[in-house]
Amino acid sequence: MVMTLDERQDERRPEEKRRSKSQCGDENERALLDELVDIRKHLNITQAELAQISGNSQQEISRLEKQKHSPSIKTLCRILNSIDYELCLTKRTSERST
Repeated sequence: MVMTLDERQDERRPEEKRRSKSQCGDENERALLDELVDIRKHLNITQAELAQISGNSQQEISRLEKQKHSPSIKTLCRILNSIDYELCLTKRTSERST
């Protein structure tokens, strides 16, 4: 099952919801990369296949999925475009902690 970022954030424990702005950015990045892994698995394609169709190396896809590397927006969009997905921004509906 592929979850939206909002659904992932709703599943957080209460103590995880109280984070600084920089931690929220890290959390959003983790959720986005987790979503990318879920989509790849849902499409039943390997890292190597995703690498080939997106013009990246399998090692780069692996590093992204292990969250050892932050992708550039260009790289992320290239990967998403290759599997017919797009990046969409939405306004948060929940309260932000300061």
